[in-house]
Amino acid sequence: ILGTWVAAGLWVTGMALRLTCADAFSRRGRGTPAPTDAPRHLVTDGLKGVIRNPLIAGEVMVVLGEALYVGSLGLFVCAALFTMFTHWVVVRVEEPELRERFGKTYDAYCREVPRWLPHFGLPQTSEKSQSP
Repeated sequence: ILGTWVAAGLWVTGMALRLTCADAFSRRGRGTPAPTDAPRHLVTDGLKGVIRNPLIAGEVMVVLGEALYVGSLGLFVCAALFTMFTHWVVVRVEEPELRERFGKTYDAYCREVPRWLPHFGLPQTSEKSQSP
């Protein structure tokens, strides 16, 4: 029964991340998560101030929650493949495009905020944390 609760927690948390990010892209970014209507403003606050890709992290959590709930090795493999593929897309496609659109602002954001795993309360080595 513990596995069911963990699965439900992953799924609910993942869905909350996805919905919160979609709302932020719409309200603050003036766009959507879809590449055809990408946000026109760089969103760096809220969840995006903790990790750069909370939407994708949420999607991975949803699939992992489903895999755990049904006990499917196939879904675990899908989650692993999805994670590797989206990492590749983020690094090779999304980040270069964002760097081109938002320039130094995006570079500074990348120095401050980790790509996938939050670092709550850990010391930073960025320019922001080194200033007096």
